[in-house]
Amino acid sequence: MAKMSAIEMLSKLNMSNDLVNLRTYYNTPSFLEIIGKERLEEVHSNILAWFFNDPEIRKSEIIFRFLNLILFWAEKESIKINDDFKKSIYTNSILIEENYDVIREERIITPSYGIGRIDIVIKCKCKYNNIQKKLNIIIENKVNASETKKDKDRKIMKQTQAYYDYYSSNQQEDINIFVFLKPGTTYELYQQISNNKIQEIRECKDFVVINYQELLSNIMEPILKIGSISEKTTVLLRDYIKSLGKTKKNDIMCYSEEEKKLLLTFYKNNEDLFEAVMTVLEDDPETPDEIKEKAKVFRTAQSNQKKMYLVSWTDSNGTLHSENVTMAKFAKEFALYLLDKENSNTPSIIADNINKIFKELVGRDEFYISDNKDDAAKKHYIEIKDSFDNSYYLQQDWRGSGGSRDNFTSLLKSIKKSKKYRDFIIEEL
Repeated sequence: MAKMSAIEMLSKLNMSNDLVNLRTYYNTPSFLEIIGKERLEEVHSNILAWFFNDPEIRKSEIIFRFLNLILFWAEKESIKINDDFKKSIYTNSILIEENYDVIREERIITPSYGIGRIDIVIKCKCKYNNIQKKLNIIIENKVNASETKKDKDRKIMKQTQAYYDYYSSNQQEDINIFVFLKPGTTYELYQQISNNKIQEIRECKDFVVINYQELLSNIMEPILKIGSISEKTTVLLRDYIKSLGKTKKNDIMCYSEEEKKLLLTFYKNNEDLFEAVMTVLEDDPETPDEIKEKAKVFRTAQSNQKKMYLVSWTDSNGTLHSENVTMAKFAKEFALYLLDKENSNTPSIIADNINKIFKELVGRDEFYISDNKDDAAKKHYIEIKDSFDNSYYLQQDWRGSGGSRDNFTSLLKSIKKSKKYRDFIIEEL
């Protein structure tokens, strides 16, 4: 098929439903955008306090859900939380009283900081292992600001450290959980943790960093789907969710499922147009260097994702597997090949063995494959099965641009070079 001209691509775009759907979505502002308060931190803290305090939402085990999310990210940073308490959450053997308090702007005083006001504190009573405990969830919410700091007695202290010191000394018999909430994507949060940049976000390392995307995807949107909240609450929550996405200022806090779906459909159906735009931006002398570089990275990555490879291998039953695959599917085919060669009958051991191979070939210590879906829940993954119908979850986020995040080139070169995998035949198409 002949490549379309720019005029043809634009005409196709203008006649498509994708553009109509996106325009409809973005031309319908949220209430916060109408009143010009869509990025005011105080407003978001007020709405979050309403969300946790709403009588209907309380009945959806909102605190239990929230604690699971906090513990997930606490594990990523190795933040210490009482072991018995954690086990009770993981095993769902904790009882959290529905009659809890949500406090906005709780006033605290410490000798080294003076007066502080905590954005949101959720105070509960819980019971586990036949022990009754008070549970305090301390939330510092940041939208377009960094931590507040005070210079007292020639010593600078930031608010998260002050809040931690206050609760650790005054409520030391309680279970105290500290959360630092910020805008951003889950991918960014993973990168900040893996590159040891997370400490730059908040002063006190005992605060678990969670972004709005995680709160939206794992708490707010699932609650919308359970069907037990009223139409009024649903309308309020949906409108708030919309306010977190793209505004006229393009300051996105996170993406709703609906917005993601619209944008991905728009991109997939107009991929050639995006490529043409990036080519022109890279070539145009008036384009700033920073945008030129981004355009180049986009084009290179897109080109690599489209590249095809013919892979062939014969399994232990004598069946020939021969597939034309892209970069992500290449890794899937190689994982299936490795699964076929495994001698163990234990999925966790098999996953560990294959993970070691991927790490050795790629030269990076990161998530590749697991037999546990929860391990892959925050990653882009694809499910594959072995001959015994056991499921495994394989990373799909493969990059081959030759840059610092390139993890595919090493895999490809290492497989080709290794004598161990010479029966896994690769031909670049």
